[in-house]
Amino acid sequence: MSFGMKKLFLLLLAFCVLAGSCTRKGSSLEDLILTTVSDSLAVIPDALTPQDGVCATAVVCLEVPQGGLRRKAIRNIRKGIVSTAFGEEYAALSCPAAASAYLAAYADAYRQDAQEIAGTDEGRTLLHTLNYYRNVSGEVVSLSRGILAYRISTEDYAGGAHGTYTDSWLNFKAADGTALSPEVLFTESGRETLDYLLKTELQAAGHTYWNYGSDGNAWLDGNFCFEADSIRFFYNPYEVDCYAAGSICVSLPLEVVAPLLNEKKFKLNLENSYE
Repeated sequence: MSFGMKKLFLLLLAFCVLAGSCTRKGSSLEDLILTTVSDSLAVIPDALTPQDGVCATAVVCLEVPQGGLRRKAIRNIRKGIVSTAFGEEYAALSCPAAASAYLAAYADAYRQDAQEIAGTDEGRTLLHTLNYYRNVSGEVVSLSRGILAYRISTEDYAGGAHGTYTDSWLNFKAADGTALSPEVLFTESGRETLDYLLKTELQAAGHTYWNYGSDGNAWLDGNFCFEADSIRFFYNPYEVDCYAAGSICVSLPLEVVAPLLNEKKFKLNLENSYE
């Protein structure tokens, strides 16, 4: 092939790549290929017998992307899901292996609790409190504006007056699976404005704005999800009000939130494409 032909070939190749990137449509929820990772266990404490009617049950059921996105994005999204659902110590494991190891650790901790309680005469009067349970589920909620939104729900009872339930929302760039934390999304001044807007909405709704953390702004780094024309912020029981208040959400219009975004790190994609 002559030099002129090689040059023409390279120009045509570059044009095709550029044209493909310009006409590429964003991935949608319908384009995703999803698989479900599930596992469960039932444990009878070593210190008791089946006749005592005490056991612990735990169920894991996570929906994870398998196709429809770039491999790097799928890999990073899966890692983010595992880290949030089970803990950072499981991040290097595959989803099935992480679920299995997590349940095994839960069973070991339960046996230890049961041993301590059931091992005394006084403790045996509280055997009913040893009927523990834990359910961890996760699902892809939306994929738009180049953002994949994912929700992890956990129900848990480990003795006491009542169980607990939490929803953890994750947002990932569909292009590469980067987790979109508040530090990435908003400028420092933008977060101050966001703090004011959210507190104003919560207080107007009569919430008492509980804060148990040492960091006065820790609650601001909580759960959120991009919607068609707004960002919805979610708060679990005890985060901004008492347990009886249940889960609470505040929705802010996109046109209000958009100026607060850190466009050097993240630019909100209004055209619903990958980038």
